[in-house]
Amino acid sequence: MYEDTFRGRYGLSGFDYEEAIYSLLDGSLDREGLLQLEKCLLEDADARAKYHEIVRVHTLLEVEAEQEPSLGESKVVSIEELQKRQKLRWMKRSVVAAAAVLLVGVSVLSFFYINQLGGGGNHVRFSKYSLVEVNGKDGVKGVMEGGVLEIGDELVMEQGCLELELGKGVRGIIEGPARLSLVGEDKVMMQQGVGWFDVSSGAEGFTVLTPHVEVVDLGTCFAVTTGMSVAARDEVHVFEGRVKVRSLQGTKQEKELHEGEAIEALFGGDLKAIPSKAGLFLTELPESLISRHWSFDDMASLGPQSKHPSVAKVGTQLSSGNRLRQVDGVIGKALDFAPGNGYVQTDWAGIESDRPRSVACWIKSPEHMPRGSIVEWGIPQSNAAKWRVTLNPAGERDGGVRGALRTEFGWGYVIGSTDLRDGKWHHVVSVYDGSGVGNGTSIRLYVDGKREAVSSVRENRVRTILDDSRSKPCQIGSGFHGLIDEVIIYDGVLPEEEILRLSRH
Repeated sequence: MYEDTFRGRYGLSGFDYEEAIYSLLDGSLDREGLLQLEKCLLEDADARAKYHEIVRVHTLLEVEAEQEPSLGESKVVSIEELQKRQKLRWMKRSVVAAAAVLLVGVSVLSFFYINQLGGGGNHVRFSKYSLVEVNGKDGVKGVMEGGVLEIGDELVMEQGCLELELGKGVRGIIEGPARLSLVGEDKVMMQQGVGWFDVSSGAEGFTVLTPHVEVVDLGTCFAVTTGMSVAARDEVHVFEGRVKVRSLQGTKQEKELHEGEAIEALFGGDLKAIPSKAGLFLTELPESLISRHWSFDDMASLGPQSKHPSVAKVGTQLSSGNRLRQVDGVIGKALDFAPGNGYVQTDWAGIESDRPRSVACWIKSPEHMPRGSIVEWGIPQSNAAKWRVTLNPAGERDGGVRGALRTEFGWGYVIGSTDLRDGKWHHVVSVYDGSGVGNGTSIRLYVDGKREAVSSVRENRVRTILDDSRSKPCQIGSGFHGLIDEVIIYDGVLPEEEILRLSRH
C-alpha cells in the first residue's frame, strides 16, 4: 500500500524502490534506478526513514558476518558456505521486513553482539543537559550519565555531546543527535552524528562504520559526519595523517585520504572529493548544549557568540536600508525593531526537520497590533516547513490571547496566555522536544521563568525544511514592533532550571 501511494505521488509507476535499495547494497543498481531512488529519498521523509533502517541492518549484518571465524584457506566454496551466504542475504531481507524487530533495536543488537567481550577500559562522559540512553547487549539500561561503555552497548543521544575514550588510545567527541554502538575493541558504528577522533600511536586500525562507509585509521586525526541532514551525504575529513575509506554500497569505491583531504559518499558508492572543514569540529567536550548567542552589544560585530568553532563562521548583518537603533537593554545593549527599521539577517540555516530546539530572549513591546516575528527560519509559505516565534497577532481568527507568546510550525501553532504588550521587559522561551508533532505538550512556552498556560493550539507535524530554494536562513526581528535583547538558540531542550536562571538576569 505504501509503495503504491509513493510511486503514484512521484510518477514512478512500476518502480520498486525497496528492491532498488537492495540492488544498491548488492552493487547491481543501474544508473536509471539510482536516479529514481535518489529522487525518492530526497523528496519523501518516510522513504528516507525506511532507507536508513534497511542500510543500518545491512551494515550490522555485514559486521557480524566479518566477525565469524574463517572457514579456512581453501578457495573452493563449500555447500555450507553457499548456504551461509544465502542465509545472510535472506536475513538481511527478513530482518528488514520484520517491522517489530526494526523498532526494537536492542533485540537486534543483542543478537549481533552476543559473542563479544566486555570493554571495561572504554569510558564515556557527557556535556551538561545531554539526553542519552544506552541500549545494552543484555537489554535496555536506560538513561546514562557517564561511566564505562561495554562492547555491544548502543548509545542514543537526543541532544548534547559526549566524549569517548577507548582503552587502546582513541579519543572522540560526538555531537548529537547521535546514535552509535561499540562493536569491537577498536570499532565504532555511527548511524547518526558528527564525530571527531584522535588516534594515538599504537592504536592504528581503529575503525568507524557508518551505514555508507568504513573508515580505517592509519595513524591520524579525522572526523566523520553521518545522518545529520535529510539531504546530506556521509563525509570524512582528515586533519592529520591518513585514513582508508571504503564505500559499503554500490561501486564500493576505496580511497586513501591524507591531511587536508575530505570526501562525501554518494548513493551509488562513489567517493567524491570535497573541501575540508578543518577547524569546524569540536575537539573538546563543551560544558553545555551547543548554542548561538546574539547579544547586540556591538553594532560592528553582530555575529553570534558560541564555544562551537563553526559558529564563528556564521555571518550576521543588518537588512538593507535598515534604521535599527541600539538602546539600553537588560544586559548591555538591545536593538529597537520599530516598524520599518529593518531586521537582523544571518546566514545560519537554522535547526532542521523535527530536531529539538529552544529559543530564548528578552523582549519589550508596546501596546499595538502584533506583527512580524521575533525569530524565524525555514520555508514561510509551506505547511510544517517553517519555525517561527512571535507574539500572537489575531485572537479572533486563531483564538488565544492577543499579544501572547506564540510558536508557529507551518500551519500549526501553540499560543501562551500572557499579553506581553505592556512596555516592560520580559524573558521569553519557546522549547520544542523533538517528538515530531507540535502541540501543547511537545512545545512549552515560558514567560519570566514560569511555564505558560496554553490559550490556543493547532496541532501539526514539525518538519522544518532548510535546503529548499524557498528556505530562508534565521532572521531576528523581521517586522517586529519592540525591543529585542540577548537572543540565544539552543540545539536541544533547555531544562526549566536553566530557563529560570536566564530569566533572573
